[in-house]
This record gives sequence, structure tokens and C-alpha cells, in this order.
Amino acid sequence: MPKLRAALIGTGNIARQHLRGLRMHADQVDLVAVLDADPARAATFAKEHGITGVHHELPALLAKARPDIVHICTPPSFHATLAIACLESGAHVLCEKPLCASLAELDLIQATEQRTGRFCATVFQMRYGSSADHVRRMLQTQAVGRPLAAVCNTLWYRSHATPV
Repeated sequence: MPKLRAALIGTGNIARQHLRGLRMHADQVDLVAVLDADPARAATFAKEHGITGVHHELPALLAKARPDIVHICTPPSFHATLAIACLESGAHVLCEKPLCASLAELDLIQATEQRTGRFCATVFQMRYGSSADHVRRMLQTQAVGRPLAAVCNTLWYRSHATPV
């Protein structure tokens, strides 16, 4: 089976985690291109990690790199638009959270998945955290009854000025 071609949109801090994940599967996937709103940051990231394809516009990346999967690591306000464009180009998408800002955007992403036959997934790293394990054990051992409602509080804040 040929290796998958991957592209990375956004080369800020979280992109390094995606790069690490891609490199862990180097026998199955090649990171062939990056794109960032800051051309200098994209070029530096690509040079630092030996990535040959550096792009400054999404249409060029999609046309020239022809990725099978695109990792979206941009600020959240761009996620839905980028995901839809990537799906329409024939690529699957792995997007940082949150995937989108509204149910209407989610409906558009899902409609695009159905129309293109491609899939969009979002990062959800906390499913393997100690809290999730604890709740899972409580449910499995029937230490609690059937859940009827759940509340999740994220107790941190990241301003728009904080790099992602």
C-alpha cells in the first residue's frame, strides 16, 4: 500500500504535536506540505523539519501537494472553512478542537463529508486522561447509576493573543 500524503495547515505550537504523531507513523504517511498565514513561520517550520512543500495559499497546497489527509492546526475561527475546502479537494481532515463554532457549520461539514465521501475528525485528547478512566471504571463497576446528564468545565483560558 502506498504511503498517505499529509499536509499541515498552521505551524504554531500545536503543529509540533501533529508532526510528532505523523512521524510516529512514518512508514505509512509522508508529510509533504505545510501552510501558514505567516510565510516566514511556514518556511522556518518546513526547513527545521525537512518538509519540502511550503505554501502560502490553500488552493495551491491542495492542487500541488494533493494530500490524502490534512491536519488543521489554525485558530478555531478558520476550522470549518478550511475543513470544507480540504474535504472538497478529496482529502480527509484531522482538525484541532473545536471543530466549528456552530451547529450550522457542523451541518455544512457533515454535508460535505456525505457529498465527497471523505471524513473529518477532530482532536479529543482527553478521552484517555485519568478523569475519563475514572468515570469509565465507575460506570463499568456500576458504582453509579445510569447517567442522565453530564457537565464538563474547562478551567483554563487562552486569549486570542495566545499563540496556538
